[in-house]
Amino acid sequence: MSKTLAELTDKFLSGFEGCAIMEVVDSFRSKKPLVEMMSFLLGLPEAHLHLTPAECRWEEEKNANAAEHYRALGNALYDRRLTAQALQMFSTSILLAPHPPRRPYPAAGEKESLGGSETPFPPFSTEEEEEDEGKQVLSLAYANRSAMLLELKRYPACLRDIGLALRFGYPKRLRYKLVSRWARCLIALDREKEAVALLDAALEGLGSLPCDELTLANAKVSLLMVRQLCRKAASSSKGSPSFSLSAPALAKEREFKVPKLKNENRSAPALSSAVKVAYTRAKGRHLVASRDINPGELLCVEKSFATVLDSEVMGICSHCLADHKGIVIPCPECTVVMFCSLECQQEALSSYHRVECPIGPNLTGLGLPAHVLLALRIVTKMSFKKLKKADLQLRKEVETRKPATLGLNGEDKYVSSYRSVYHLNTNQAQRPDLDLFNACVVAFVLLKLLQKSGRFFCGEEGQPCTPSHEDLVLVGTALCSHVLRATCNGLTIMNHTRVLEKTLHVEIGLGLFPTLSLANHSCDPTATVLTYQTGSLMMSLSFIQKGGEVTRSYGVSHLHMERKERRALLQEGYHFLCDCRACKGDWPLFKDISNSLTLICLKCSQPLCPLSLQCRNCKIDYNKPLTKKEAKVSNRYFWMEILHKVETAKLEFTFSANPPVNYDEDEKKVICDMLRLLAKYTKHPTKIVHAVRNSLDLWLMFWAPANYFR
Repeated sequence: MSKTLAELTDKFLSGFEGCAIMEVVDSFRSKKPLVEMMSFLLGLPEAHLHLTPAECRWEEEKNANAAEHYRALGNALYDRRLTAQALQMFSTSILLAPHPPRRPYPAAGEKESLGGSETPFPPFSTEEEEEDEGKQVLSLAYANRSAMLLELKRYPACLRDIGLALRFGYPKRLRYKLVSRWARCLIALDREKEAVALLDAALEGLGSLPCDELTLANAKVSLLMVRQLCRKAASSSKGSPSFSLSAPALAKEREFKVPKLKNENRSAPALSSAVKVAYTRAKGRHLVASRDINPGELLCVEKSFATVLDSEVMGICSHCLADHKGIVIPCPECTVVMFCSLECQQEALSSYHRVECPIGPNLTGLGLPAHVLLALRIVTKMSFKKLKKADLQLRKEVETRKPATLGLNGEDKYVSSYRSVYHLNTNQAQRPDLDLFNACVVAFVLLKLLQKSGRFFCGEEGQPCTPSHEDLVLVGTALCSHVLRATCNGLTIMNHTRVLEKTLHVEIGLGLFPTLSLANHSCDPTATVLTYQTGSLMMSLSFIQKGGEVTRSYGVSHLHMERKERRALLQEGYHFLCDCRACKGDWPLFKDISNSLTLICLKCSQPLCPLSLQCRNCKIDYNKPLTKKEAKVSNRYFWMEILHKVETAKLEFTFSANPPVNYDEDEKKVICDMLRLLAKYTKHPTKIVHAVRNSLDLWLMFWAPANYFR
């Protein structure tokens, strides 16, 4: 059994005594550069002896017999018309089936060829085809699953499985079954011309099938029956009469894309034009409003630079974090990593998973936390060659650029990239020495695993090479810095589901969003963040005046936690002392907040005198009704009129949007109108404000996946 990271660290430290341990500890101080710490650690023989993970393998590996067993179970279940259970068995068979030997891995960032030609594919070619029984286990499983998907009317997924069954050598004598299934999918998708062309080509080539006359007759009847359906299908057809192996294999039921904002910030495209990046020595880089922002405005939409899936979460694609609904495309080498589509599989194999797959058992056995895996993912998305080049350039930027411009590319834009990730804060100077020691140790272990992978350290032509000491220090330092960054910049990816009247929130992974990471924390945030698969968006929760800071919560709120506890948690996790207005004013917990509303002065925002309804500072009287002329230009209001507006809005909110039901724009308008009134005329905090904000938060959770991320 492999040792965990904690066990490796304990073994490493137990090898030192007296002065030796003090020398080791003294080498990890916050004032020292990380490169010196990594160089020191790499020079210790004890580190190489005790921090090198042992060989490790998956408990379950690819096995043709096991795959055939589950395929047989699937067929038995299908005979009993238990389609859902049969589908699960066929997916398990695909997962366990040995895949054919892979071509050499593509270079990082380059997609592998899918092996399917874009020229028309003759279903029954006259050329001799060698049938490999080893490959047939996989092709038969895909073919069986395609039959289930056709019955379930999952046509794009069915087409994909048909393409993969053909790609992996489905027996030529049975291929008419797949052609028939393929044509049915095309008819269902209103692509009748393609179906006719496919069937005609198949009927023409039936004579080349290596089978007896009875099988040939059955095949012809099967194809003609589907051909007859074409005449009954709708005459309005789409697409051209061409077909290929890769076209059905690449089919994806629903492609997830992070959409762009309608009015984006030109210098930071993930941000709305209402928000800009600012810099001060006290706050560092942060986000501020470039104009007045109303509640409910979309402020940021961003795709993650890197994400990792929680190892305990089942049923989720390892790449895009979508629910694969049990219809998996597995990694060709391991039985653990699964994808929702061939596209996701290829994107992962052309970057990080090509490196991580051989060391997957070690990563699981070490019991590494999510932020460590995220740090590794940031590095494995880069090739060694690219990382080495980028490191030299980015270190120069730290020394020569002004802090306000860090992260900007050559066009002076802040976009999601390795550069913007590299320049995120590590808070090294504020961290205790033990944090730095632990970060260096875990970076050393990850470095050893990258060497063991054999796919990261590669030369100019892509061939594996032996890294020099300088190379190891460079990559180790990068890993260490990303471990520190991930702890204070990683954002939890959530799945939100509605069961009856309850909302369930499930953590499924961790992601890094470079633009969102610029938003500072507040225990009473002005914006809320939603994560969905590999995308995120930020929406304003309250009115934000021009020049005001756009803040989000780092997981603690004044509503449920005392100031002392909040500050301690933030200090421990993010290494800063929170001085937001909730902490400065030591606001009460939600249960102690008043239910009553206190009106404020429009000029100075101070509460009005409860008896005279005058502002003590500005001497403005809010107890006098406004004339028609004053109503147009006055900077005051009549208190009874405002309370009536608030009560009317409150009633509409209570009956129409508390909680939201339809998650439409009408509900959002009711919620945001209420928030605007309360922000302009009443003193914060109040219970009603938090109730309305909570409804907007809930509305966003279910509106965005259905209407924005699609």
